[in-house]
Amino acid sequence: MENDLKILFSNDQGWKKVSYKNKSIIYKGYLYNNNFTNIIKNIFKIKNKKKYIKNLDGLFAFVAKDKNNLIAAVDKISSIPIFYQIDEKEIIISNKSASIDKIKKNKLLTSSITSFFMSGYTIGNSTIYKNIYMIEAGSFLEFSYKNPFKIKRYYSFEPWNYKKTTNVKFLEKKYDKCNMEVFKKVKNYCENNKLGLAVAMTAGYDSRLIVSMLNKLKFKDIICFTYGI
Repeated sequence: MENDLKILFSNDQGWKKVSYKNKSIIYKGYLYNNNFTNIIKNIFKIKNKKKYIKNLDGLFAFVAKDKNNLIAAVDKISSIPIFYQIDEKEIIISNKSASIDKIKKNKLLTSSITSFFMSGYTIGNSTIYKNIYMIEAGSFLEFSYKNPFKIKRYYSFEPWNYKKTTNVKFLEKKYDKCNMEVFKKVKNYCENNKLGLAVAMTAGYDSRLIVSMLNKLKFKDIICFTYGI
């Protein structure tokens, strides 16, 4: 059964690997409230894996594996993608869809190519290749040699659940509080790890907000840049 699972991860683009006893984790990204060594030590012991992964705070993707089990997870916005293909013979997991396609020689998926050219994205868990999928935002893949392959969702972004009668002032205060919490985390992380920040100035609201908040928090190590004509 070992041949039923293939993990194809190139060690470029910031991907790293940590081993612990008979376990290993391949990961990329950063966490504010945990680290990837702790994850590989504990994740297979934890019963409520949905809650555990949901509580991870940061931008990340990882594939954790022991002798009989595998968990592959992405963060709440899928900032770092993980791809997979499953058929009767094997499951292949990779950080690059092209790596899977080199083995499986899939056809291109016309509907996904159309959506990619129109929006810059594919829809849902689809990719431009037939039969190759990506783990959706707020989800994780769980595989065991004893149990069937499963995709589980631990988080869904559902802004429509806010009542239309919600007070605007309340939402403004909540937005300000959220901004402050996010940028304090960024500031503390950078200062603790002796990192600077580079911000692309696009003349839009997003880049102005980022620079304004960092300035408000008196973060000094910033490089602002622009490009084009």
